[in-house]
Amino acid sequence: MVNRALGLMGIAPQTVGTLIVWALALVALMVLGLSVVLMRETVPPVTLDMAGLTDRRWSPQPLAWLDIAEFDPVRRLGVEMVQLRLKEGAGHPPATLVGKLARKTGLVAPGTLVIPMPGLECSAEALCDKILEIGTAAVHAAEEAAEREAAKATAADGAAMQNN
Repeated sequence: MVNRALGLMGIAPQTVGTLIVWALALVALMVLGLSVVLMRETVPPVTLDMAGLTDRRWSPQPLAWLDIAEFDPVRRLGVEMVQLRLKEGAGHPPATLVGKLARKTGLVAPGTLVIPMPGLECSAEALCDKILEIGTAAVHAAEEAAEREAAKATAADGAAMQNN
């Protein structure tokens, strides 16, 4: 049936098979090229610092520590990941094609962010430990800085009142 339909359109069945093979070869070549480019990157995909957590596969902008409500190691589709649940109103939209596709297809729900472990040099549990350690230190440092600023403002107000 398919052969007759292809024959009516003027396409030989052998030609269709050849086109399919060439299309698959082209896709395989593109995947291989992308793999080579990704393997040559020297910047780690995930960084943790005082500004926040940055997963370059999701967005080049860091996710502030105060925007993370909780996090857990999880396994989805056989892949080890760390799932971050964000605080209400903490918008951290995806800025990469991979992130946008993951959000559109429902692999990553709104209000969450996942960090897949393939490509990283640690386990999900180890990453959770580092998130807890660095995130806690960053939040404490931010709170101390806010307290110092409040104390400076109070002292400046007191000095201004004494001068009047």
